[in-house]
Amino acid sequence: QQQQQQQPEVWPSEVYRMAKTNEPDLCKQYIVEYLNEIKIHLDLCRIKLNTQAQSWISTLPSLEILDDNLKQYVRLQNKHLSTTIDKQLARYKNVLEEKKVLQQISFYLTPNDQVLMDELINLQQIQIQLLEEFNMLEQRIICKILPPNVDSLDHLIQSHLYTPLVHDTTSIEFKIQSDRIIQQIKRTWLNIYYKAYEMKIQEYEKQYKENLHMFQLRFECKNNIDRIFRLNSIKTYLKNRKQRMIEQICINMSGYRKKLLNYRKRLSKAKKTIDVSP
Repeated sequence: QQQQQQQPEVWPSEVYRMAKTNEPDLCKQYIVEYLNEIKIHLDLCRIKLNTQAQSWISTLPSLEILDDNLKQYVRLQNKHLSTTIDKQLARYKNVLEEKKVLQQISFYLTPNDQVLMDELINLQQIQIQLLEEFNMLEQRIICKILPPNVDSLDHLIQSHLYTPLVHDTTSIEFKIQSDRIIQQIKRTWLNIYYKAYEMKIQEYEKQYKENLHMFQLRFECKNNIDRIFRLNSIKTYLKNRKQRMIEQICINMSGYRKKLLNYRKRLSKAKKTIDVSP
């Protein structure tokens, strides 16, 4: 019981990142302060609502209708908020359980086994990072917000193209042709980006499988039931970890897409660039 009490608190990596520290006590202090800030914000919202309620307009529907509509709205918002919180808690619990499993697995690993295990986790992390970057590139193309180094081709190419001094039909046709050339070049660049990401992901996947096979041989050659059981636990851990991170990418892409669309709305017409879409 004393050993259990001495175990340090484990927080999700997102909390460590938000708190900008790995100290459990500081993370706990950060969470408490963050919750206090939310409470202060809620109190301010209540004050604003009370102020608005005092300036109620008589042309609005009856209080009974407003009350029913408000209750329905609150129920929907509470349901949505509850679902969101439940999903976040489930993800946090999975992360915490994942860390505990890793600690248990590492306890039985030899130093050489631990090195190979760390290499597998590192390769997996690189794969996930590449996959997330690849998905971000796809979202940029879908939202018509290309990476800056691709959009910069507009100015780079146009500065080397001839521009007719007289604005007539010929100059318009020339502009259309030059835009098509730039569009095709940008498409080529994006295709190169796509192929590069696909090749990198495949290369790391191949290396990951090779390392996993070597790791597996170290356990199976001992012909020990306990080691084979631990090997299966490790493979399950790695599989679940990868699946969780892929699911997190899908969640991140939803927010990333919203940011891109909001950014696109703020773009001025003066900064309009040539798109790669037909």
